[in-house]
Amino acid sequence: MARGWEQRDIALKPVAVFMAVLLLVLIGVGFGASALLAFFAGRAEEASARAHPLAPAVGTATPPAPRLQSAPRKDLERLRAEEDAVLGSWGWVDESAGIARIPIDRAMALVAERAARKAAR
Repeated sequence: MARGWEQRDIALKPVAVFMAVLLLVLIGVGFGASALLAFFAGRAEEASARAHPLAPAVGTATPPAPRLQSAPRKDLERLRAEEDAVLGSWGWVDESAGIARIPIDRAMALVAERAARKAAR
């Protein structure tokens, strides 16, 4: 017993032949799939509709509103700055009716004072 494994358990030659055949089949499948993909891509290109000669000129017009925002972060920052300016300032909502707005900090303080007065009663 000089070889180090039992001869009767596995034969090395059939396993090596199987692995070689498997490798060749996998390579063949890869080439076949790429050829089939190229064939279908060519057919799809032939079947697609040709562009109208005037299409580039028509495609340059600005689409109708509403359009996507080009800089949404800047738009959001601008909106929040405008809201903060309104929330932190005094002003008229409807001057003829006598309706005014006050800064949010002052409004919260007034609500807290009223709640404290109601709780003290």
